[in-house]
Amino acid sequence: MLAKRLLKSHKVALKDTEVDTIVDYFTEKLYSHQYFIGRKEAREDLGLKTVVDADASLSKIMTDLWEEYGKELDFGKMWSPENELGLNAVQTAKNYKIAYIEAPFFQTTTTFPSSTANSKSTSSNKPPRASFKFPKNK
Repeated sequence: MLAKRLLKSHKVALKDTEVDTIVDYFTEKLYSHQYFIGRKEAREDLGLKTVVDADASLSKIMTDLWEEYGKELDFGKMWSPENELGLNAVQTAKNYKIAYIEAPFFQTTTTFPSSTANSKSTSSNKPPRASFKFPKNK
C-alpha cells in the first residue's frame, strides 16, 4: 500500500504498529479531506512523537502565511456555478488556482482550467498549468 511505503520512508523511522495506526486512522476513521488534524490529536490519537508546538513567533508566521494563501486561493469561499456565472449565464471559462509552490528562487501557482455551460461544470482534459515567477537578476 502506498500510504505505508510513504510513512516508512521518513527520516525518523516509524514502527510497523505506528504506521498501521496512522493508515487506519486516515482510511477508516476519517471520511473527509477537509478534516483538520491539530497537534494535540496528532500526538494523542495518532501517537506521533515528532509533533512539536511552535513558539509564539513561528506560530504568528505560520498563521500569517495561511491567511495569505487563504486570500490568494479563496479559502472559505463556497464554490457554486451560480456564484461564478451569475444566474442567467450561458457559458464561461475560468482558471482555478489549486496549488502554490514557493522556494527561495521562484514562486508558482498551479491552475486548473475549467468551463461551465448551462450551470453544469466540466473539467478540461488539459492538465493543470503552472505559471512561474522568477526574481529579476540584481
